[in-house]
Amino acid sequence: MAVCRFAPSPTGRLHLGGARTALFNWAWARHSGGTFLLRIEDTDRQRSLPEHEEAIIAALDWLGLERDGPAVRQSERAALYQAAAERLVEEGKAYRCYATAAELDELRTAQERQGLKPQYDRRWRGRTDWPATGEYCLRFATPTEGDCAISDLIRGEVSVANKEFDDPVILRADGSATYNFAAVVDDGEMGITDVIRGEDHLTNTLRQVHIHRALGQEIPRFAHLPLILGRRLDENGEPATLESGEPAYERLSKRNMAVDVDHYRQMGIIAPAMVNYLAQLGWTQPGQEVYTPAELAAAFELGKVNKSAARFDLERLQWINQQHLRALPPAEVAELAGIETSAEAIEIGMEKARTLTELREELSWLQPPEGLDATLQGQLGDDNREAFAALVQRLEKLEEFSQGAIKQAIKDCCKEHGLKFPRLGMPLRVALTGKTKSPDVALVASILESNICCERLRSVSKIGK
Repeated sequence: MAVCRFAPSPTGRLHLGGARTALFNWAWARHSGGTFLLRIEDTDRQRSLPEHEEAIIAALDWLGLERDGPAVRQSERAALYQAAAERLVEEGKAYRCYATAAELDELRTAQERQGLKPQYDRRWRGRTDWPATGEYCLRFATPTEGDCAISDLIRGEVSVANKEFDDPVILRADGSATYNFAAVVDDGEMGITDVIRGEDHLTNTLRQVHIHRALGQEIPRFAHLPLILGRRLDENGEPATLESGEPAYERLSKRNMAVDVDHYRQMGIIAPAMVNYLAQLGWTQPGQEVYTPAELAAAFELGKVNKSAARFDLERLQWINQQHLRALPPAEVAELAGIETSAEAIEIGMEKARTLTELREELSWLQPPEGLDATLQGQLGDDNREAFAALVQRLEKLEEFSQGAIKQAIKDCCKEHGLKFPRLGMPLRVALTGKTKSPDVALVASILESNICCERLRSVSKIGK
């Protein structure tokens, strides 16, 4: 049984990459019958904001990624990190570094001038001649011989020579823990067995393995997810292409749709569809395109996550959303969209709508139209004005206000006045919906029902000159 965690920093809202990471951790935990935990990594005191934490938790709740237990906050665990760091110092696995910012800047400049990789030169490692006063940080004594290797659940064997690493700071001069150190201490204390995160953390992972070993902790299994790419845009904001004519992609950013999850909820994507699509950004279930979160958890396997980068496709997301909406009872779709109407109207709207926003647009004719005079006037002329007035009167007197009866009333008026159907159907459509395009006008009128339909017709301020 896997113990997984999602560990966001509340320096912003939950974006697509973070949401996918949370989802894969949740799915793997549920698939194995394990535990899914939430850790808020809020050690960045200046950028971490309560409203961002609230937004992240709200997004996770909306997605349905329920957690096992309350959130853990790093800002409340300083004593734990302090104790772990001091133990490493006592065991000779970490040390005090009194190097000043100016000294480190000078070192970096000299290394860059020589074409060397900028890194700390371990000048305080092994020393005990600590000054009586002065600020210092604690650095981890990284092994300098051999290699650091992991067996990644997605990428396989990954190994880097230890000489490539310097000695990272684990406690800053103000006593606060750095990311890599706090994460390792927390993973050990929380019993995390599987760490699933983006491939951009791969270097961090190797650093953390050293710290796990130094603390005597069991090293978790690691899985590094592929990047998510979005369409590259040109200077005009249009999708760019390669010389071959193929679409050009780049790492997902705010410029190419890497906005927060709430953006997609606001545009009318429903949570099960978002979960479905996020899962497909790196993982697929053979022979199945649309599935529920429960089906995802049952089938999900980390070993089947792709190594190659995933490509975000808004149209694909909208298509999946449409399939999920169509699978719901019309009453539930109406409730999600905040629309009070019949099942028949919802089914009409879903013929084209892919999102709740588009559904509301498709069914905008359910609301009374505004500013009709000019539009309606353009549909009326000397040939059909009198016939339209007669049609309104005929509709008001209909005993059965059905689609068939309404259509027949239009046909009868057209026949009496020598008109073709559109010459009465179109002004009727405009009077009822405010638009020149809508579903079948007789169907629209029947859904609106007699009292609303006739009220709208009577409310038209003028159908003449």
